[in-house]
Parts: sequence; C-alpha cells; structure tokens
Amino acid sequence: MGLYLSYLAFFGYNPFGIGVFIPELFDLEKAQSIGIKQSLSIPNILKRNLLILYIHGFRTTNNSYKSQLLKAHYGDKLIASNHSFVPQQAIKDLEKIIEEQNITGIISSSLGGYYATYLSQKYNLKTVLINPSVKPYATTKKYLGENTKDNGEPFVWKAKHLKMLEAFKVEKLNLNNFFLFLQTGDEVLDYRVAQSFYNGAKLVIEENGNHRFKGFERFFDEVLLFLNSKNS
Repeated sequence: MGLYLSYLAFFGYNPFGIGVFIPELFDLEKAQSIGIKQSLSIPNILKRNLLILYIHGFRTTNNSYKSQLLKAHYGDKLIASNHSFVPQQAIKDLEKIIEEQNITGIISSSLGGYYATYLSQKYNLKTVLINPSVKPYATTKKYLGENTKDNGEPFVWKAKHLKMLEAFKVEKLNLNNFFLFLQTGDEVLDYRVAQSFYNGAKLVIEENGNHRFKGFERFFDEVLLFLNSKNS
C-alpha cells in the first residue's frame, strides 16, 4: 500500500473500513500488525528534527501501557522518561533530558501533565496533556505512605513531596502551546478542573472513557501535526 494505515487514515482513507483496536493488555507485536506502526508511519516531512518526550503519571514508569503504545507508533522519535518519583528530582531529570536530547515537544499524562506544563512554559515547547493533574499537591494526598509503581517497585510518598509539587505551579499559560485531551469518565481526576485551567487551549473532550484516555491511538497523527507546528 506504500503508506501505512495510520497516515492514510489521517487523510480520510481507511482500507479496512473499521477502527483500530488496541487490546487492554498491551502486545507490541499485535499492535503493530493491526496498524499502530513504528516511526516509518510518520511522513518524512514531519520526522525532520522531531523528538518527543513522554512524561508518565503517578505510580507508573516509562514502561507503562501508554508508554509502550506511544513508542510502538512513534518509534525512535519518542523518549519515555524514567524520572524520579521525588518531584524536585523529577524536574531535574526531565530538564536534563530536554536540554541534552534537544526535545522538540512533550506528551504527558496525569501527574506528568503537571510537570509538562511547567516545562512547556520554561522551554516554550508544544505539549500534549492527557487527563492532566492540575493540583497534584492536593489530589495525591490520599496516597501518603507506602506505594508501589506499575513495575512492582515500592516507594514512600511523603508530605514534603506535596510541598515540592507546589513549587512548580504555573499561574500564566501560553495556551497556544497546549493540546488537551479529556474524558469525562476519568475515575481519578475531575476533568472539569483541567478544562477550566486550560480554557482556551486546543481541546478534545469525550464522554465516558477513563483516566488512561480510552482510544487515544485515534489521535496519533493529529498529535504529531500539533507537535510539529511552530511554537508561539
């Protein structure tokens, strides 16, 4: 067919006449076989100098479901961060990646969206926010104490970490640099908080869904075009 399904579908052509389904338990090989291709599916004109940083959420890692899903599609054009759970160190880790790797755009989820907002403002980067946490210093209070990451690694979330988070609050946003994805069925965060905070930014809001943002793969090409657009 020459061009991969994901690119053809962006321009309104789907040779199978059906949507792409990603199984709940991520299977990289199967995902690729049904159309979630690696970086070769990205048009060459968009691949030039493009390097995306993915920032995962609270209690997850750079090997989470969403990280794998994104890496399966964007290939070597995406770096999934493996930053510290300690907020102050997390920002240092992420800043180092941005500066050393010449990151050109960010995709983020949940708590990662909070970090991404701060970093987007600091480095003037186009940023995609998937069900982002706006006030994690409040919403993560219930997790004070012992926790476990998705890879089984234990960690302790402390009151001092909440105070660290507050240091990275952003009061004034460059809304042109943000693309917000929300689903009303988010079982972790109230979507209306983010909808209000990022009011005026590019927005996709869907009924139902979940905190993971069900079916995010439908927007891969639109996300790519946004991240490839000029910064404001």
